[in-house]
Amino acid sequence: MKWRSCLFSVTLLCALSTTLSNAQGASDSIKIILSQAEDVQKVRVYLDISAKYIFNIPDSSLHYALLALELSLELGDQESLADSYQTLGHIAFSISRHDQAKQYYGKHFHHAQLLDDSVRMAMAWHGFGNVNLDIGNYDSAAHYYYKALKVFQARSQTAELSKVLNNLGLIHYYQEEYNLALNFFLQDLENCTLLNDTSGICFSLGNIGGVYLAEKNYDSALHYFFSALRIGRELSDKTAESYYLGNIGSVYAEQGKFDEALMYLTEALPIVREIGDQGAIVDQLNYLAEAHHNLGRYSEALDYYNEALEIALLTGLKPRIQYIYECLSQTYERSGRLEESLKKL
Repeated sequence: MKWRSCLFSVTLLCALSTTLSNAQGASDSIKIILSQAEDVQKVRVYLDISAKYIFNIPDSSLHYALLALELSLELGDQESLADSYQTLGHIAFSISRHDQAKQYYGKHFHHAQLLDDSVRMAMAWHGFGNVNLDIGNYDSAAHYYYKALKVFQARSQTAELSKVLNNLGLIHYYQEEYNLALNFFLQDLENCTLLNDTSGICFSLGNIGGVYLAEKNYDSALHYFFSALRIGRELSDKTAESYYLGNIGSVYAEQGKFDEALMYLTEALPIVREIGDQGAIVDQLNYLAEAHHNLGRYSEALDYYNEALEIALLTGLKPRIQYIYECLSQTYERSGRLEESLKKL
């Protein structure tokens, strides 16, 4: 079976993610800021709070984004409306509600057009690219990313440029064009280093590790994954931690060290479930299933694959669905259940 690393798509406000304890500790400060802020400033505070919750507590993130939208509608402020819809698009995307994300990004683009704001329009194109990338529409994703790339380059939007470079790397990675993928990821790492963007550096290191894993350069892959994991933990970033635990498990599994692999994979799964990223949950379930399959524990493998398939079907994760069906077929065959294996072909 082919192991594949989880590469992180730097599409949201990753650097603003935080832990629940940090957010609760700041609640009094937030109340004071809101009491002193003017109306448009309140919108920005709501959106900032929403961004900080987006990975760890999506329901709270949505609550503050809707407060921002409600106030923006009352004020009729186009910038606030554009930013509120963008944040709502990010939230929908983060929980794999792709159609809803596209609707919000469409409204974001509409208000950006009314403002004649090319950077905000490019951010909307970036959002459309993210959705298409996540569901496997690579040509459409690249189309939107290159439109955004031109604007970010022309307007010297270095931070946004970094995200687009990363995601263009992902497109080439998923299509197994590893040299091209590595080129974009290295450009992204250089960009993040210039920006002193620790979160971006973390994800760039992890994605470079993913390319090396695909090329079976295991020592380099582990070096980059452990570097990314260390930074993710320093940032208290649960998303990064879970991704790189899973990827480290993948490296050990590819080398046939399944006991070591299961140690890291098992540690990653509850973190991913807590975050609620459906695509990441599917990937970690697949990792665990593959480890059990290779150890001959077919019943456990089938349990993980079937749970992964159920989530993938519900959320429309097309590339993962095809992969899971292939793995289920192989596992049923190896367990002596040939008739069920044929049904999955």
